Amino acid sequence: MQLWRVLVDNGSVIDILYYDAFKKIRLSDSDLIPTVTLLYRFTSDSIMPMGLIELLVNVGTYPRVLMVMTQFLVVDYPSTFILY
Repeated sequence: MQLWRVLVDNGSVIDILYYDAFKKIRLSDSDLIPTVTLLYRFTSDSIMPMGLIELLVNVGTYPRVLMVMTQFLVVDYPSTFILY
């Protein structure tokens, strides 16, 4: 399954994938790489990610598209964005 549009925050140090979106693109918990990285200031306190996943991301629009392997921390936290 492909995800066609995403919000990109160029100022972020870490790429976050919400668990709800993770499940909607039919990924499995067994795909996660264990991690012990705590996220601070993500919420009012710290949050422990469920794990790390590497996904191939297409950047740009045809004919100028670059494919980049990107690491995401998966968090089980409510997103402020509506996922369809």
